Amino acid sequence: SAEEGTAAAILNDELAVDEETMRARFDEITSVQQEIEENYAKSKIGSIVEVIVDRIEDGHSIARTMFDAPDIDSIVHVVQEIEPGSILPVRIVGTHAFDLIADSNLHAEIDQDETSQ
Repeated sequence: SAEEGTAAAILNDELAVDEETMRARFDEITSVQQEIEENYAKSKIGSIVEVIVDRIEDGHSIARTMFDAPDIDSIVHVVQEIEPGSILPVRIVGTHAFDLIADSNLHAEIDQDETSQ
């Protein structure tokens, strides 16, 4: 980045990376990161995690684990409506991209239809 104080700021125009190359590199890195996040989410299927419920939306709860920052990291969709502010264990039963789908019934079966392919 050609920000003041960086090595790129002193490069002349002939050494600078063109916009098309920057976009291609950005797209490639983003694609790799999305694949990593999707694989990580899938690796959580079957596990039990503790979540805090942030809100109820469209008939289910939106929650997050203690490792996830609100509005930044992935979310946990709990299939039941749980009181916001509640902290409870849930079983991860599927994924949607890099978000997790969970059930507060810890004996819930993992439904392969809810798991993205």
